[in-house]
Amino acid sequence: MASDLKFGTVEEMWFEGNLTTVVATIRGGSSLWLTSDVLPVGRLSHEARALRPIIEDLIEV
Repeated sequence: MASDLKFGTVEEMWFEGNLTTVVATIRGGSSLWLTSDVLPVGRLSHEARALRPIIEDLIEV
């Protein structure tokens, strides 16, 4: 949908409800999902950005 609307690429999405979930893209077409029932979306977003290069190196995407 983002490409059809010419928004560019989607690097991160978040969902809030009973849990907060942040989904961040990583190399190779994969995604990193972080979920918490305590942490706010801003903190999860920060953690996703911090963890992205580490996870990419671990799975050698």
